[in-house]
Order: sequence, then C-alpha cells, then structure tokens
Amino acid sequence: MAPPKNPIEKRFDKLAELWTEFAENDDARLLRWLPDHDSLRMIDLFVELQNEEVSEIPDLFVRFSDPFSEGPDYSSTLVRSLAEKYDEIQQDIAEEGIPTEWQPPTSDVFTTEKVVETFTSFQQAYASIMEHFVAVLVPENSHQLGGSWHAWLSELLSLEIPPSVRFMVIDDAESPVLTELAEQNPERVLSIAPELDMPGAYEQIAAEAPGSGPGHDFRQLYVKLNNAAGKGDLESAKTAGERAIVIAAENNWPYLVTAAQMALAAAYLGAGQIADTIACYQAANAAVAGSEDPAEQKLDVQTRMAEGSAHIADEQYGTAADVFANAAPLAEKTDDATSHLECSRMAGYCFEVDGQAEEAWQWGQQAVDVGAAMTAEDREASTLPYAGQMLIRLADNGTNADQKQDVQDRMEQLLGAEWEQTLEEAAS
Repeated sequence: MAPPKNPIEKRFDKLAELWTEFAENDDARLLRWLPDHDSLRMIDLFVELQNEEVSEIPDLFVRFSDPFSEGPDYSSTLVRSLAEKYDEIQQDIAEEGIPTEWQPPTSDVFTTEKVVETFTSFQQAYASIMEHFVAVLVPENSHQLGGSWHAWLSELLSLEIPPSVRFMVIDDAESPVLTELAEQNPERVLSIAPELDMPGAYEQIAAEAPGSGPGHDFRQLYVKLNNAAGKGDLESAKTAGERAIVIAAENNWPYLVTAAQMALAAAYLGAGQIADTIACYQAANAAVAGSEDPAEQKLDVQTRMAEGSAHIADEQYGTAADVFANAAPLAEKTDDATSHLECSRMAGYCFEVDGQAEEAWQWGQQAVDVGAAMTAEDREASTLPYAGQMLIRLADNGTNADQKQDVQDRMEQLLGAEWEQTLEEAAS
C-alpha cells in the first residue's frame, strides 16, 4: 500500500485537479492563475514537475520567460524560443527513439497567427506523447506589464486556437492586471485562485516531522510564528515567538534567537508597532553581537541594518544614521562589500535628512570608495548610483560644491555616462 501523501503532495494534487478542469474545458484557451505569494512558488514547481517522468498529466508544458515587447516582437520571440528549445533537446529525444522531423518556421518577423500555427504544428507532430501543448507565458518583466500585455493576449484570444494548444499566465492576486481581459473573454479565459493554504501546509509538515526535543519544538513554533506574522495575527505571533525565543536561549542557540526575534519584529512591523519592532531588532542583535562566528557576524550586520530601517520608518534619522554608521565597519570586517556600501550610503542619507551635511558627505564618499573596489558586475547591481546622486544633491545645496564635477566624473568612470539617466528610468 502506498504511503500517505504529505501536505505538499496534496497541494500538487489540487493543482493537478484544477489544471484538468481547465484542460477538459473545450472552450477555454488561457488559464489565468491568481496565486497569493505563498502559492506562486508551488505553481512554478507544478509546471516544472509536468515534464518529469513522475507526472501523470499527458500534456507538455513549455515555459517562456523571454521579456515581453510590443508589436510583433514578442510573437517572433516566442516562435524563435520554441525553435531554440527544440534544437537543444533534439539529440536527447532522438536517442530515446522519438522522431525529430518537425521543422520550425523561418522568418525575420512572426505574427500572433504564426505563434498559434507553430505551436499547433509542434503539438500535431508529437500528438502521440502529448494531448496538449501548453505555452506557459511568464515574461521576466511581467511586473512592468500593463496595457500592451493585455492587448497582445487579447489579439491571441481572438484567433482560432485548436483545443490541443493552451496558454497559461500568472496574474498578481493583490494587483491583477488582466481582470478586464478575463471579463472580455469569459469563455476563453479561466481564472483560478488556487487557495493552497501553504502556511497551513508548513505547519502540518512541522507537526508531522519525526523527532522530539527542543529542536523539534523550536521548528514547530518558528513555523507558527512566521505564518501568524504573514496573516497579521500579532497575538499568535507573539505567543509562538516568545516560546521559540525561550527554547533557543535555554539551549544557547544565538543564531536561532536572532531568527525568532527577526520574525517577531516583522509581525510587530506589520502591525505598525515601531517601538516593539526596534526592541526586537535590538534583541536579535544582542544575541550575536561580538561573536567570532562568521555566520553570526553577518547576522550582526543584518540586524543592525534592519534596526536602522525601523528608525527611518519612525523618522528618527539621527539615531538611524548612528546605527548604520556603527554597522559599516562590521560589514567591512565580514568582507561583505554590498552591505558595507549600503551601510555607508544609508548613514550618509540619514545624516543628510537630519541636517548634518558634512557627515553625510563623508559617508557618501566612503560608499563610493567601497563601490569603486567592487567588480564591475557587483557595482552595477549595487546601490552605488544613489550614493553618487546624494553627493551631487549635497553639492547642489552648498556642501563641497567645488567637488561636484569630481563626483560626476568619478561616477561616470565607475558606472558609465548614462548612470543618472538609468536612475531616473528606474524611478519612473
């Protein structure tokens, strides 16, 4: 007899049932998932699982994460992407005795009609091993999409799409952008909010995990703490968090004391209780401050940075500046250039807002020095541009105004001539 399924397997089964409901709908062509944050990863894993041998769903899911662009560009991208994916697997499927005669179309530009035609011909060529070809459209820039994404999908749905070809998209449950599309195409679009209750699954896993003792108890309480914080249930978070902290402290587990305090701080922050949030961050730091353990030294920096951010939320900029300033040398000690730069930059920003312009300038210069020592790749991914922007802002306001051009020249040397334009685009 097969062993009982665990809570995660049961969630996968539910997703499979929801998919089957869509696949058996002869009118629907687009499945629009509306997951909450915790369920999003499960949908990603569900898609990945379907192309493994363990899957019982007789459909082929192909994930297209290529960036969306307006006009015919995206259609062309999809056709070419399928051709590239097919080219990558041809040798492997040939070794398995699967025919490889399918030929992708060739052209410079493809229309939406060509997308449907290409996907259809691919499914027909391999109908013996798939009932549906499923194009999972998850553009990597989906968080930026709006009307043009809607328009492209609307054009797609206006076409004659055979039942053997289906499309899948993911919409943000909290800020959906495809509601109008679904309302305009009630038969073609099936919207599903999976309601997987992943926090409940994690609690079940923790409760069912074999073992006993303080470590087992801490894990259960920690899961309950995070779930309660995520739900905004402060009282339950406090109860679980305080018990977890006691267990970790009694067993001399400073790393876990810090983890529990940080999670409890998140619960207080969600409830708008800044003073309690700061107290938790300070307690989290106290558990690891001064440690010689490299992992705990990194936590020392992280907890201080979290506390500094909470002081900013409380508009205590002078206090926040001191917290970030004290964290900067600790970040340098751990060889974490990214945190070192950010602590220096944030110290400068807080001093600036607090009216201490000279201190702000010094910390901004330090942030730029840290960024200059980074690799080009790490530098481009850092917050260095904001440090440069702050220095120029300070110069414009009269602090070391004679050094403004030096700052501008150095930033262009480090980030390129368009560094300010890039900042403006990111803010828009």
